[in-house]
Amino acid sequence: MPNKLLAPAPDELEISVFGPGYGESILIHAGRGVWLAIDSCIDPVTKRSAPLTYLEKLGVDPKTSVDLVVATHWHTDHVRGIYELFTAASSAKFSCASALTRADFLS
Repeated sequence: MPNKLLAPAPDELEISVFGPGYGESILIHAGRGVWLAIDSCIDPVTKRSAPLTYLEKLGVDPKTSVDLVVATHWHTDHVRGIYELFTAASSAKFSCASALTRADFLS
């Protein structure tokens, strides 16, 4: 039987913190089915994006529900699952620090 959880109520704020340390990924339900993701560590069980795994367990469609994906910094424990998450949340905007867009960082 699938491990399905209950999604938060439309008027409920929910902040979920994932990671082996102190929040290598944060997922926020801002209300009315709007979700924001900050970083994306890997779930140790599924080996997939932890926030994406959580949304799937809730039965939430990331394509229509995730409005924003944020990368705070480019440490592996914070971004290993970000490609998978952002690909699934194809309608979301992506945000990162301006330092991450500079030519020296990209090279």
